[in-house]
Amino acid sequence: PAQLLGGLDVRLLLAGPGEVQLRETGAGSHVQAGAARIEATDQHAGGFVVTLRDTTGEREARRALMEAQRGLQEANVELERMAHTDVLTGLANRRLLLARLDEEIARARRSGAPLALLMIDIDHFKQVNDRHGHRVGDAVLESTGAALRSLKRPADVAARYGGEELSLLLVDTDASGACAAAERVRQLLGSLEHEGAGGARFHVTSSVGVALIADDDAATLIERADAAL
Repeated sequence: PAQLLGGLDVRLLLAGPGEVQLRETGAGSHVQAGAARIEATDQHAGGFVVTLRDTTGEREARRALMEAQRGLQEANVELERMAHTDVLTGLANRRLLLARLDEEIARARRSGAPLALLMIDIDHFKQVNDRHGHRVGDAVLESTGAALRSLKRPADVAARYGGEELSLLLVDTDASGACAAAERVRQLLGSLEHEGAGGARFHVTSSVGVALIADDDAATLIERADAAL
C-alpha cells in the first residue's frame, strides 16, 4: 500500500473514504480508499484496516454517460432547430411563423400593443429560374434570407412562407414603423447583387404587403398582408 498509495495519510481516511489514483498501475486507475481503527487490547496491538475498491470502471462509465447525455442534448437542440428552420434560407419555416403568430396575437390582444406582418415577394422569380437556372434561384433565396435576418430585431420573426414568398413579423410595431420596415426591406433586397449564368450580374426587386392586427386570427392577418402584397 505504501508503494501504490504513496503520500496517502491513513489517518485522514478515518474521517471518511476518499478516492485516490494508483501510482504504479497507470494514470487511469483509481480506487476508493477507506480506513477503520483497530483498538488495542491486552492480547493484540492496535492499528488500522484499510479497504480499497477499484472505481476505475465506474469513473469511465460515469464519464461515458455524461458524454452521451451531452450529445443527446445537443442532438435534441439541433433537431428542434431543424424542425423550425428553412434549410435553404436559414429563416424560420411556416410552422414556426404560425406558432409565433398565435403567440404574438394573443399577447397583443392582452396588452393592446401593435403588431404588424409583412409579406414579401421576389418579383418575377420564375424568370430568374428560367433564365439562370434553379441553382442561381436558390442562391438568390439564400442571400435574401440572410438580408432579412440582418434586418429583423431579436423579437421579430423572419420566415419563408413558401416558394419565393417571405414574411416578417414585427412585434410592437405600428403602421408608420411597419411601412418604414417594408421600405428598408425593399431597398436592401433591391441592392443585392447576384451572379447569374455565365457570370452575369443582376438585381431583383421585391414587393411588400403590410397588415396591422385588428380582430384577426393568424390566417386572417396573413390573408390581409397577402392581399396588400
